[in-house]
Amino acid sequence: MPQLLQIHEDSLSKFRINSADESFLNFKGNRQHSTYQFMGARKFTGSTTALDVNKSTVGIDRMDTNNLDQSHIRSATSQGQLAERRLPRTRQSAGYTCDRCLSKGAECRYSGRMRMYDKHRSEAQVQKLHKELSKISRTLDAMEPQLDKKSNSRATPNDTLALQTKSSDILSIQELVHIAGWNLIEGYDDSMTIETNIRLLDDLRSTLLELLKTMYSRAGQPLRSFSSNPIIPSSFSNVSANLKQKKSALHNRNMVVFDQLNRYASIIPMEDDVNNNMDVLDLKTMQEILITYADCGFPLMASSRLTAETCNMLMSSENRALKASVYCTSVFHGMKFHKHAHFNRDEIAKVLFPTAYELDLGEPNIAMIWQLLHLVSHDLDYGKIQKAYLNIGVLARICFALDLHRPCGYLKYEDIWSKEQAKRVFWCVWLFDTLVPQFFGLPDLMNPEEIKIDVPLIIDGMDRHDKERTEFFQQIINSRMVSRKITQTITGISSNDEAHLLSTFTNMEQVIREHYNGLPAWITQDIGLRDNSDTLWRRRTKYCTLIEACTNWICLYQSYLPPESSNGSLSHLEKLALNRCIESAKTLQDLFISWLSMTSKETDCMFRPYLYHYMTTIGIYKYLAVSSHVEAEIRHFSRLSLVRFLELYRQTPLYHARQVN
Repeated sequence: MPQLLQIHEDSLSKFRINSADESFLNFKGNRQHSTYQFMGARKFTGSTTALDVNKSTVGIDRMDTNNLDQSHIRSATSQGQLAERRLPRTRQSAGYTCDRCLSKGAECRYSGRMRMYDKHRSEAQVQKLHKELSKISRTLDAMEPQLDKKSNSRATPNDTLALQTKSSDILSIQELVHIAGWNLIEGYDDSMTIETNIRLLDDLRSTLLELLKTMYSRAGQPLRSFSSNPIIPSSFSNVSANLKQKKSALHNRNMVVFDQLNRYASIIPMEDDVNNNMDVLDLKTMQEILITYADCGFPLMASSRLTAETCNMLMSSENRALKASVYCTSVFHGMKFHKHAHFNRDEIAKVLFPTAYELDLGEPNIAMIWQLLHLVSHDLDYGKIQKAYLNIGVLARICFALDLHRPCGYLKYEDIWSKEQAKRVFWCVWLFDTLVPQFFGLPDLMNPEEIKIDVPLIIDGMDRHDKERTEFFQQIINSRMVSRKITQTITGISSNDEAHLLSTFTNMEQVIREHYNGLPAWITQDIGLRDNSDTLWRRRTKYCTLIEACTNWICLYQSYLPPESSNGSLSHLEKLALNRCIESAKTLQDLFISWLSMTSKETDCMFRPYLYHYMTTIGIYKYLAVSSHVEAEIRHFSRLSLVRFLELYRQTPLYHARQVN
């Protein structure tokens, strides 16, 4: 027997798949306590082979409840105790739909996502803030002698009088509180409490501006001009040069010190921002970028040919952050996944990426969704699953604020192409919202029952390429609808009676079969006889749809697999679950091998959103490799399949990203 086939069971515990800077998937052999670790995210512990029907929508079996957020676990109490100790309803600190939830007394479902930020990270941010404030203080102390040197040498009696009354120019705490419209409460121990009326970041920004105006006017100095090209007097040239040298250390781009506020664009653009950004982000460059990478990811644009409205939105002076995000994420995607050379990569990251992540949470609009969608795609490229998950929650709130889930949200679009474009933006957000939360075993935010619009449509005038992109969108949305229905059914199961469970599974099997039988014939044909003449979007439609269909079987029966080492006889339900999962895993392996095999110099970058399906298949093979309920031949085949999946992973775009990075 070749040495490759001599695989010991203990060697399975060392099976690892790495991505980017950290281990992307960490498999430890034990099905009940395996760990998934994602780059840029916390660890979520749980099984890789089963579905937790009690704690998550699409998740991981027998999830370690010690790692769950303790805020979601409440002790059982009587109704009287619950009434006396009722906790206040929580809500998001900022957002568009939060005011509506607050007025209705509803509890925000999304606010729990922000709890992912751990204590150590918060303490590190506070320490970083103190260091930055110390640097600012030292810089100002060094600047003061230079600025006052001339004035001190030519002091007059009037200047002396001004120095004597200098203290009157400083606003007291009481005056600041009065100007801001806040309440100052003085305690008996000489402590003071300030009650503010800040509810949104816009309130804080307007209050700070008002206070700055008052302070500057009291000192007889107006605020800096809003000109895009501020003129700096020659006497301050040395000071200006010193500030520019310390710009990276002080982070004075947006004049804020909190990460949350740093999403706001600076009201006064820095001089180097204007010169650098606008030279790169011209109309011709943006058109080339969008056309080149139009087929990377979900078909966001209604047509691969840019419409006039798309060009106007991108080139608007108000959408500087959108242009930077589209340009940066597209260029880096091309370099990482398609080996496209770019001569000034470091310069792009230095100049444009800070602008790309500026998000002005003012009036919601389509351009804001475009920007976040590109940033989510970029985060998935680099394995930053948690960051992408949080941004998707922001996207969902913006979509609901614009009523994109209802027909009334599209009344302002008179052109059919503009309406279709806005509709596709919404469905892209919905697809990400159903795919990414699976990594954390959490439900999606956007309920399909609340969506009252139709799926993307084929419009007269589309060429063959655009029609195939639309067909892909339609099939994937329908497949994800079936997956979500299965998840809801499993989550709602409360009875352990086998007869009741078999009846439920029979009904769900009928739903899966009806969806599969309704697929076009060219999708369900034998994947072993793949037609190499298939176009890019036809291949994507075929494999993504079939992968979804096979994963549905695993999600349906995964949590009812028998324990690996049990010696008792199996029930009818356990035998059924075992057979269904074995068949689905084998089919998924054939699909992934056929889809991701090297046909040219690169593999399909559409694999990014389907990494969870890949992990689910690996989880089934891990279970079969050590299970005592299957034949030795199946255990041996499962171990070989695990090795094959590792080799196959090295051909995926995620492995390329780790190599280049």
